[in-house]
Amino acid sequence: GVSPRVTITSPAAGNTSSATINFNATVLENNPESSGTLQLQPTGQSATNYTLTNRSGNWGFTNLSMPDSRYTARFHINDSYNQMNNSQTVTFTVDTTRPSVLNASVNDTSVSSTQIIQINISITDTNMVNSANVSGDSGATNISLSLLAGTASIFQAETSASSLGCGSDGTCTVTFYNKDAAGNF
Repeated sequence: GVSPRVTITSPAAGNTSSATINFNATVLENNPESSGTLQLQPTGQSATNYTLTNRSGNWGFTNLSMPDSRYTARFHINDSYNQMNNSQTVTFTVDTTRPSVLNASVNDTSVSSTQIIQINISITDTNMVNSANVSGDSGATNISLSLLAGTASIFQAETSASSLGCGSDGTCTVTFYNKDAAGNF
């Protein structure tokens, strides 16, 4: 016999910043399915099984409170002839924690509007930080910070106060923006 044909429709592989995850698979089968189980395993931990609900060939389960971790989800679908398909998996990461910004520094705090300054910042996160920007006018003007070579978390930019959008009155508050691979800002 032929085991059920299973296609995972969610979640997608990759990163998510949501703790609510919908697990869904489409099952194509000549013999109506008799059971479905979702096996969910966080990295380095034991797997937990959940019963899938069949809605006209669409099998699903929703978990409303997934803790931050990397997971492998395996769908086990059994047909009425006890033929099993348990080969379909998806690996994804739940990351609901924003990146941590530390040790922001500027090489000179009293500069003219056109003088070049060096800005450094350390950003840590369980997921890789995708981008980092700095602004002197609350995000209206953004300067990209680059990951400093040879480091894993220090971002740097060389720019001027006027390029940051700072006013000419001599005072400028700098704001840092960054987003991790899961979209946490």
